[in-house]
Amino acid sequence: MSDPISCQIERIDGMIKRAELYAQWWIARAISGEVKSSLICHGDGKALTDEEKIKEAIQTANIHIGRIEDLVERKIELMKQLEK
Repeated sequence: MSDPISCQIERIDGMIKRAELYAQWWIARAISGEVKSSLICHGDGKALTDEEKIKEAIQTANIHIGRIEDLVERKIELMKQLEK
């Protein structure tokens, strides 16, 4: 891939892969309960409960999943440009 659009697609593919890995990591931490051993605090410095930590991990995974969706849409747009 040497043209600018192909290079952008390649870069997006890498970004998608990273976002997938982060989402999987956060979900695994929530499912296994590993996130409960992390020290995560509210803005006021009060530690999150175990339940809040799990919810936070799932929410963080969902942020990465949303990023994947955005990147896939962008990749589709670029691929359409390549077809022209």
